[in-house]
Amino acid sequence: MYETPFIYLDGKEEREALIREVTQIRTDIQTLALQVPTTEHYTPNYAGRSLAQVLAALELGDGLALMLLKATLNGYKLALPSWLTLAVWRVLLWVSNRRLVDVSLQGIQKYQTNICQLIREISLDSLSLDVQHPGRPFPYTLEKALQIYFVHRWRQQLALLHGRVESEK
Repeated sequence: MYETPFIYLDGKEEREALIREVTQIRTDIQTLALQVPTTEHYTPNYAGRSLAQVLAALELGDGLALMLLKATLNGYKLALPSWLTLAVWRVLLWVSNRRLVDVSLQGIQKYQTNICQLIREISLDSLSLDVQHPGRPFPYTLEKALQIYFVHRWRQQLALLHGRVESEK
């Protein structure tokens, strides 16, 4: 499912490598988003979603993932049913189609700072904690969840955006 291999976050170098990936993927998405004319921000050009929806979903996903990971670090086990998660996402995507792209880009930048701080500060012992992803029968380790939520998911959306922007050239 995920093409990029996972990084073991045993040392500072590995964590900084992950932070570089987190930063680069967001820079790439922001660069592509800024190439899309304002008149196209709300047109469903990306697998039935608009640029505004893609960016809002990425921003919201970062916020929810941070909450999930911090809850896990604080000893809480959150297990949401997949049907509930899907219903919430549908409502949020519908609402987010009018969200300003600039507002989502600002939110993405804010979350990036928090994500990088979490990667730097998380204890080595915490990396093996289980994180239950909605709709998945088995948990990820926190180490994998960091990469799935903040790099792999973003790469999938970058490919989606990139395909549309490239086809317009």
